[in-house]
Amino acid sequence: MMILVNNHAIFENTIIISDEVTHSCQNGGTWNGKSCDCKENFSGQFCEFVADTIKVDTVKANVEVSVKIKSQSYTKELNNTKSPEFKQFESVFKQQMDIIYKDIEGYAGVKITSIRNGSIIVDHDVIINMTNPAELTPEYLSETIKDIEVKLKETTCNNATQDNSTGFVFDPGHVKVEEPVVIGDCASQVPENLEQYYKLTVTNKGAICASVCNEARKDSLKCGNGKCGMTNKGAKC
Repeated sequence: MMILVNNHAIFENTIIISDEVTHSCQNGGTWNGKSCDCKENFSGQFCEFVADTIKVDTVKANVEVSVKIKSQSYTKELNNTKSPEFKQFESVFKQQMDIIYKDIEGYAGVKITSIRNGSIIVDHDVIINMTNPAELTPEYLSETIKDIEVKLKETTCNNATQDNSTGFVFDPGHVKVEEPVVIGDCASQVPENLEQYYKLTVTNKGAICASVCNEARKDSLKCGNGKCGMTNKGAKC
């Protein structure tokens, strides 16, 4: 129902403050006298819609790698992360792997996940930090896997003082590199009740925080002839 107040045409449920017509802006939006000014990643008349693509500042990729070092002997102490033997090996391993991986874009170190017998098999994560998520594409990840494999299989020297060599002798027949696991701050940028609808997704244009409405996700919500949109109550066709 429309009524007239101080020459302003308004409708029922409209809030009036100091003779000014205002509305209930959502998601931190502010009323400017004519409409709601929405914060980044929100839109709509009342800022009620949440963007289905949200930019992320930094992302990390963990690449699981397994190598066999023929020049080292296994001892049970290497399975105890608090033992002096493990700590000494860990220090040397990190130094030597830094030599091998240093030219990989975004390389930020390695983390040993397990040590097994035979001479010794070292499972470790290669940590990659990307300050420009747009560069983290499927092509980049694929090339990084190949680069890691090549670097390990071509490392045959055992002189750690050489710029491209390590003190380890690797078995080129035992080099395993798994698909990278991409990690980034995604859901924290949306309201808490909507976190379940967003996840970090790698696209041809880089890594993004994508809602279930975003077709870049393999599990995106299909609405037939309609359009999927994110509201305060979740995804809606």
